[in-house]
Amino acid sequence: MLTNHINRTFGFHFKEKRSSSFANITSVGWEKQTSQAYYLDGIQRKESKRAAFQYTLSGRGEMIHEGKKYTLKAGQAFYIHFPSDHTYYLPENSDSWEFIYLTLQGDELLHYHQEILKSFGPVLTLHSDSMPIQKLISIWKLASENLIQDSYFASSLAYQFAMELNRYVHSLGSSSSDWPAAVVKATVLVQEQYDRDLSIDDLVRVSQLSRYHFTRLFKRTMHMTPVQYMTKVRMERAMVLLSSSTASIKEIASQCGYSEPNYFHKVFRKTVGMSAGEFRKQDQYRPVDVMIMD
Repeated sequence: MLTNHINRTFGFHFKEKRSSSFANITSVGWEKQTSQAYYLDGIQRKESKRAAFQYTLSGRGEMIHEGKKYTLKAGQAFYIHFPSDHTYYLPENSDSWEFIYLTLQGDELLHYHQEILKSFGPVLTLHSDSMPIQKLISIWKLASENLIQDSYFASSLAYQFAMELNRYVHSLGSSSSDWPAAVVKATVLVQEQYDRDLSIDDLVRVSQLSRYHFTRLFKRTMHMTPVQYMTKVRMERAMVLLSSSTASIKEIASQCGYSEPNYFHKVFRKTVGMSAGEFRKQDQYRPVDVMIMD
């Protein structure tokens, strides 16, 4: 995790409107607040039709959303839109609040935001090594190096972040708190390390159960086998990359945990129903929130 260059914010204003109407970045920042003067009111803010995702790295902040108070500790984020009924601030009993944030705009993006808000509420818990947080940090790094130069690139980054967040929360789900601890540990491992050469033995090891009991428990909880779940997560990621990046299919296969491109092609065709190349050439890409496999 980066520890320097705190309190740097980058704003964006692009002339191109086409990509902005879909999804785009308006600002990204990394801050450490130490004064109780830090206070933001979602009704008073002048921006409209925008969403903000703010992830706590250290310290503690608070938010009041529609009359309910939330404590925001390390590993927790709020995802809200404005104008709306919310305030967030550094409480009197907290010395500091360090966070990284992203503000976004676009009709499509706001649609996905509303789905998450309705299903999971305004506060989410994410591991610092999870893909949405790593994507957010990478966007901040690109901005700090002055590499976000046009609306189309910014729009691509905004969409990638939104899809990573959408996939993460729907894969783990609000009901994950009711899952057995062994299943939670295994799904988190897959979510965070799907790009590596994971095997069923790795999941069994982190579950701390026997292979027999783990596989039975996992299938009963998730309604799919551990291998099917790994395939699901990897295929969802592959579809995002195929639709939003110019990387070669061989590179995408590697980024999704497949060292052999031929095997990736075979799995992709069996799972999605077409080749990766055919999927990429489609005129219209429809994002996948949940993939159900036989």
